[in-house]
Amino acid sequence: MNTSSELSRRLVLREFPADDEVGAYAEARGWRYLGRTEQTEGESFGETIVEMTWEVEPDVVLLYVEDGLTWNCFVQVEAGDPERAEHLLSGMARDLDVIPLEELLSAVERERDPDELARAVNRLTLGAPPEPDDRVVARVADVLRHPEPDVRRLAIWAMLHTPWPQYRPLLRHVLATDEDQAVRETAEDMLATYDEAGVGEP
Repeated sequence: MNTSSELSRRLVLREFPADDEVGAYAEARGWRYLGRTEQTEGESFGETIVEMTWEVEPDVVLLYVEDGLTWNCFVQVEAGDPERAEHLLSGMARDLDVIPLEELLSAVERERDPDELARAVNRLTLGAPPEPDDRVVARVADVLRHPEPDVRRLAIWAMLHTPWPQYRPLLRHVLATDEDQAVRETAEDMLATYDEAGVGEP
């Protein structure tokens, strides 16, 4: 890829896994399959990150990512021309079974099961737009008040997908007030990650 290439926003796919769906879509358009990689994130079954890539045209690559830990998968485009990437994403949003942002937002609002809520907030931040969205920030803030510490911790880790300055006040509040030490430490780690990445204040 060209060194000036950038990754586009993500489209979260409804089915997990969706490699067959995405593969068939790419094959039908004659895109050249570049390969598949797997990276194990943990010792327990299923905690594997799968990546598959296709060359759409010179300097334009389709990327499919499958996260076996959170049971979410998405596609995005790597390209030097953001308009070309957005054009491809628009076609995929129409032709693939993609979860729209409104549905991602409502899923976090209505979910009651802790495991499914953690998955939903992760999926929301994956599918969030590149620019800060107050609705997304509000949903993440709601999850940070969940009674289960593990759910709160996973909501903090989900902030890695969309490192917006608007998350900083939430993280500082968690660090100052959360009763669970592991949650506070996760917030502190995320703030340090934001510092290293140059994510400023809102």
